[in-house]
Amino acid sequence: MNSIWIIGALSTLFMLSCLANLFFVWYSWRMLQRLNFYEIELHEILGAIKNFTNHLSTVYEMEMFYGDETLQYLLRHAKDLTEAFDQHELDTLQSPVEEIIDDESAAS
Repeated sequence: MNSIWIIGALSTLFMLSCLANLFFVWYSWRMLQRLNFYEIELHEILGAIKNFTNHLSTVYEMEMFYGDETLQYLLRHAKDLTEAFDQHELDTLQSPVEEIIDDESAAS
């Protein structure tokens, strides 16, 4: 009688463990899909900002607008924004393993 209860309890725990593992695998997959979506969106935004910066630079270099302070400040702002996105992209490309190794070597 006692061994039947133990086998039943262990079987139930095993099934719950399998269900929990399946849920976590599914949840991890969904989070990876979401991360991939955001990465693609970020690249599209960065491309749009670079195109805007190039267009603005072309307009600024036209004889009619050359030297206009407003366009000059707008161009500088667009370049700063592009650099910020580029820096963010470089930061995200560095893998967490490299960061851990860098942290460990700095601590030594």
